[in-house]
Amino acid sequence: MEKLMASFSALLDSKNYVTREDFYGMEAKINELQDENKVLKKEIENLKMHDKLQEAQLRE
Repeated sequence: MEKLMASFSALLDSKNYVTREDFYGMEAKINELQDENKVLKKEIENLKMHDKLQEAQLRE
């Protein structure tokens, strides 16, 4: 996300305006990263559940 913000800042610094295409491009990238973040969070939840199941099996 920091890289995205840095690239957006660089874009703003390079010109005095942002075109609609620039904005939509950045918005699409943000949406893509948010979707990726959701997937990664679900993967983390699944791994935590797997760890809990393994711990329970080891206790038995």
